[in-house]
Amino acid sequence: MNRYLISLEARTPGDMDPEIRADLFARTREMLDDEYAQDFHRVVGKQAVVGIVEMELPHEFIAGLPLFPWLEVSVVALARR
Repeated sequence: MNRYLISLEARTPGDMDPEIRADLFARTREMLDDEYAQDFHRVVGKQAVVGIVEMELPHEFIAGLPLFPWLEVSVVALARR
């Protein structure tokens, strides 16, 4: 498995239905918690999380998140020094 530093910041439109928005956030949070509960941490003052995770295909996992169309994503491969 490879290790990655992943940053996800939500950029939902201001006119998005609040119920739909809440559902998208809840389902995304659930997916992150199911797989990587201890690895992701909320960024204070933003609608964002960061984490260091081990996985084979981070881009496929991220693309499967319900909030994906509204996420600003950064994935950085890590290696031990």
